[in-house]
Amino acid sequence: MTKQPTAEAIQPPYLSDSTYERTDEIDFSKILLIAKRRWKVMFLGIITGLCLGISYASTTTKLYTASVQLSLDAREATNARELTGLQTFGMSESEITTEIEVIKSQAVSEKVVERLSLAENTAFMQVPQTGLSRLKSLVRSTVAFTSDIVMRTSSDAVPPLTELDSDQQAYAKLSAISRLRGNMNVSRLRDSRVVEIRFTSTSASLSATVANTIANVYIDDQLDSRFDATQRATDWLKERSDQLREEAGQLENEVERFKRDNGLVGIENQETSNTQFERISQQLSVARSQLVDQESRQRFLQEIIETGDTSAAVSSTSDQSITSGLRSRYLDVLKGYNSLANRLGEEHEQTMRRKAELDQIQQLLFEEIKRSEEVVRNEALVTSRRIEQLEVALDEAETNLGIDRDLFVQLRELERRADTVRNLYASFLQRYQQSTQEQSFTVSNVRILNPAKIPQGASYPNTSRMILLSALVGFFAATGWVAITELRDTNIRTSEQIETVLGIEYIGGLQRLKTTGERSRPSKGKMDIEPANSLSFPHWLRYAVDKPLSGYAESLRYIKLAINLQSRTSSTATVGKVVGMFSAFPAEGKTTTGANLANFLASQGQKVILIDADLRNPGLTKALGKKVDVELSDILQNAADWEKVIQTDHETTLDVIANNGKSVLHTSELLAGAEMKRLLETLKEVYEVVILDLPPLAPVVDARSILPFLDGFVLIAKWGSTDITRLQRIMRTDKRLSEKCYGAVMNFYDARKARSYGYNSGDYYSGYAYKRYYSDS
Repeated sequence: MTKQPTAEAIQPPYLSDSTYERTDEIDFSKILLIAKRRWKVMFLGIITGLCLGISYASTTTKLYTASVQLSLDAREATNARELTGLQTFGMSESEITTEIEVIKSQAVSEKVVERLSLAENTAFMQVPQTGLSRLKSLVRSTVAFTSDIVMRTSSDAVPPLTELDSDQQAYAKLSAISRLRGNMNVSRLRDSRVVEIRFTSTSASLSATVANTIANVYIDDQLDSRFDATQRATDWLKERSDQLREEAGQLENEVERFKRDNGLVGIENQETSNTQFERISQQLSVARSQLVDQESRQRFLQEIIETGDTSAAVSSTSDQSITSGLRSRYLDVLKGYNSLANRLGEEHEQTMRRKAELDQIQQLLFEEIKRSEEVVRNEALVTSRRIEQLEVALDEAETNLGIDRDLFVQLRELERRADTVRNLYASFLQRYQQSTQEQSFTVSNVRILNPAKIPQGASYPNTSRMILLSALVGFFAATGWVAITELRDTNIRTSEQIETVLGIEYIGGLQRLKTTGERSRPSKGKMDIEPANSLSFPHWLRYAVDKPLSGYAESLRYIKLAINLQSRTSSTATVGKVVGMFSAFPAEGKTTTGANLANFLASQGQKVILIDADLRNPGLTKALGKKVDVELSDILQNAADWEKVIQTDHETTLDVIANNGKSVLHTSELLAGAEMKRLLETLKEVYEVVILDLPPLAPVVDARSILPFLDGFVLIAKWGSTDITRLQRIMRTDKRLSEKCYGAVMNFYDARKARSYGYNSGDYYSGYAYKRYYSDS
């Protein structure tokens, strides 16, 4: 693979300590990229949701809903009642709510159950089930069956009590009532007096039958309750009327007996004198009230005249039509005077003229008040004389009455009581007749507007809606899982992550190599005389040599270029370079990359030596599959001659110092010791490039201990696997790592998957356009 050009890539939101610039804007391109690489998960979520929805819909018992509409205040019933002379009253909001509760009451439900025998109806008593409820029922039945067998086989088992038939019937009836009320829904249509009754069951015809029966039972119940109430009212009114008739007769007899006992049998002839007495008494009372009012008004007018209060004078003449013009003119002049006084001052000529006019009008008002006071005084005098005349007339009327007033009052009281009871009797008799008429008029205020019809389709489950919702739920569940996965994904995916987060150069991507197959062999002419120190590399460790025009080889050229560019700027450019192959974690391909780089450089004519410096886990030596007697640890510990330890690939002339992985203590001290430094100094004088395959940075400290002896190193990261945050922390622990790093290489690079993480990893850069320059054959 070639080095990717620097461009915008996905900025993962999971890097809390990265240096990415945060924005509050939604980047739809990133969302599309996430959908592009996770579409299979989302599609699987949709398919799963569809399957679950279809399974649920297919295993759920179908329910059918029928509805009937009632008018609670039928106009026909109202008209009929008006024609018969009965009173009609419209229903209030609270009464409509009450009727709805009556429809849902247990009494109505019990009558419906009895009329249709619903307790014995298997379709009505059937419990709707879903796939999950069917599974639960199976488990419960299995457990119950098992426990029953255990109880029967147990010697101490107590036989269950048998239920009486009456108890079973009562329980079945209560269950039917409860099921009926649970499956019934009564609601009011908007703000009208129309009520809709809806009933749901597993049978379409049964739903319609039950809904219509509920309406009919409610109407019958209303008629019955009205008849019962009217009957009770009629009986009470009849009883009360009889009592009042007897009481009225007794009072009339008492009045006649009182008259006979007191000699008042002819009192009706003196009714005129009594009426005259009462009339004069009322006139006298009215006259005295008028006199009090007139005297009060006269005193008020006198106080106004004495005090000269202008405002009181104006208000006191407000009810006199004669002075209305004066009052209006006075108020207008007063308004003008106040305006001129404020603008011109009270000493101004116009203001003074307006003041004189105001005084003149005020004088006219006071003269009018004086005349009014004189009129009121004359009226009070006339009223006083009239009171005197009425008092004389009252005395004469009392004398003419000629009877004892106490007896007369008692008589009138007895007559009033008798009249009251007589009127009550007449009222109760009228209400009794009306109640009797209502009892005979059996017309309900409720009528059925739209009877229930057999539903053509199931109301539940709504298969299409359920499947659609299940697909949406599956999609959102998968999307949530994808979001959580993306938030938790901290693995290296793009070149910009390396450059921005780690702050080092991105060199290129290396594809995954197959690690099976035969090893390379020398040519036929050299096969019979193969030296003892010769070796052969597996094909995956020399892939770039076998396929020099491949993208893999091109990425190695970028590594070579990065090493050469940095070496030219250093003081050791005239001697060999010591290059380390680093990785943060094991199994990231640093051994494969180092061996391919060494073979590739050696095949180009450079003098290169490859050292397996992983003293604890020598992956290079294991891959070579050759056991050596003398190894790197012998050079460092026993001062062995490095030239005798070298193994050579005679095809590429690459020299290798192997390492069998003997049990060596203090490996970091060996790599950082004087012998290692002396060895590297010696090799730099002989070879152009010294490549060290070193242990990973995270598990051991060996690679960091040898940093002072290295000219630089190449960081190998596994695409889609290396944790960028942990790698960032490792790089920050030692600033020498950033200073000596030539750059980073993404190993196991999958161009097809990488294109969904940013347009710089798309088809163009890793596909058709670049493939014209590469050849893996």
